[in-house]
Amino acid sequence: MPRAPRIVAQGDSTREAIFASAVHNFGRFGYRGTSLARIAADAGIVQSAILHHFSTKEKLLLATLERFYDEHGTLRDPEGRGIDEMPVPDYLELAAATNERRADLVRFYAVLSAESTTEEHPAQEFFRARFAQMRGHLTDKIQAEWGGALSPERARDLVTLAVAALDGLQTQWILEPRVAMTSCVALLRRVLSPADPGDSRVG
Repeated sequence: MPRAPRIVAQGDSTREAIFASAVHNFGRFGYRGTSLARIAADAGIVQSAILHHFSTKEKLLLATLERFYDEHGTLRDPEGRGIDEMPVPDYLELAAATNERRADLVRFYAVLSAESTTEEHPAQEFFRARFAQMRGHLTDKIQAEWGGALSPERARDLVTLAVAALDGLQTQWILEPRVAMTSCVALLRRVLSPADPGDSRVG
């Protein structure tokens, strides 16, 4: 391999090692409890290599969040499938099943989203925007899937409930892995699936 492509490949490999270590350590110790030295040691590199790519711990945190979450705030599927390629209930089941294979990433999300509610946390705006984007996007999709049977307000409330339920399930699963996320989300899909006109959810 010529020198330039080899250097680029090495740089990409180093960034991925940093991201993996960041997910692991931020998820276990939180943002404030994690040092760049710890991340570097777990990634098998020197701390200056992290600073070369990200310059500060805050920039590393935000880059890690952006690495694993798309513009709608949803977890990327390994096969590239996303919320725009399937109905909302199907996507939530897919996300739950995928997350059960990604304990480190789920823990990272749960810890950082909770931490972001504290004063001057660097990820606060990221998560505020994430929830707003997710609510907006899923509300539009739910309304379309229900063929206009739901008012914007009712659709937004259903989506807010679904997001809260999924996030809460993830936290419970991290604390107690016997919690069956996929089974619980399978029940949640009944709340989100289009209903008959006489259903009490319609309005």
